[in-house]
Amino acid sequence: MFGNIVSALSLLIAVFATFYIPKKMMNNQIYADLMSEYRKPEIGEAIIAVIDFYTTDCKSDVEMIEKEYVERYKTDKQNGKYENSLHFQRRLLSQYYYQLAALRYQGGWFTRLAKEKVREDFTAREAKLLSLLSYMNKAAETIFTKYDITGMPYADDKQNILLQKLYDEAKQW
Repeated sequence: MFGNIVSALSLLIAVFATFYIPKKMMNNQIYADLMSEYRKPEIGEAIIAVIDFYTTDCKSDVEMIEKEYVERYKTDKQNGKYENSLHFQRRLLSQYYYQLAALRYQGGWFTRLAKEKVREDFTAREAKLLSLLSYMNKAAETIFTKYDITGMPYADDKQNILLQKLYDEAKQW
């Protein structure tokens, strides 16, 4: 009897360790890569572009984001400077924070990125940036929903949902 319990417990521990340890190591490596990416000049430029857009074009008024974003998108599109466009900068940051949010909220409870780890590396300022990105993502969505894609089902935007969840958590830091 006791031998069966020990065998079952050993098997359970082996299965848990076989799944948990590699998954946790992989997530930690992905997080380390994200932190390296965060320190790159492209991310810094994107952050400056988003903040500058908000403070200069929108005069620090969230109500102006949609109108100003659509205007900027049209102007950047006419100029043909996509790699320097606000739209590209927004996408770069949104993808970055989406990857961070996916590490934080998706997967098994034991393998997710811990809130404390994210809190160590980020400040409440990220909450403000996430808020701006949320407004900008909604403005970008209005641009792209104008295209006629007959017969294509609309899917909920998983990226915005995870960004909102990360924003809600970051507000409490």
